[in-house]
Amino acid sequence: MKKKEKKGILILIAVAVVIIVALLIIRAVMKNNNDNTQLPSSSSTEAGSEYTALYSDGSKLNTSSKLRENKVYQSITVSNIQLTTVNGLNRLLANVTNNSSASTDAQDVSLVFVDDQGNTIATVPGVIPAMNAGETAQLNASTTKDIINAYDFRIE
Repeated sequence: MKKKEKKGILILIAVAVVIIVALLIIRAVMKNNNDNTQLPSSSSTEAGSEYTALYSDGSKLNTSSKLRENKVYQSITVSNIQLTTVNGLNRLLANVTNNSSASTDAQDVSLVFVDDQGNTIATVPGVIPAMNAGETAQLNASTTKDIINAYDFRIE
């Protein structure tokens, strides 16, 4: 190889390394920005937000440990409970497990959300899906009623 060819190859390698490093830096900065949008805002001064984390994108997460405790309804255990608000829509998601030895039919239920004094905030309809014995499915209930600051809920 001639000296000019070697010099050209070295320049190409150097340019490639610079481009790769720049792309890695851009990716790290973008990932850091995305992670920051998921952090709760520590400056929430919303009234009644004792059980609510406010995120920078405007969404909210209920943080009440009482609300997140496992619940039992008939032979069904409700676990992994999350109550969130996104764009004004409140959504409760939870796992439901059939603990009986028989299959269950789908059941319409009422989710009664209460404050820390036990006063009813709102009642939201939900459906527990049909399940085989030992099966786990998902309970999904949504409402525009303001329930995000609830302390707890019960299933009726």
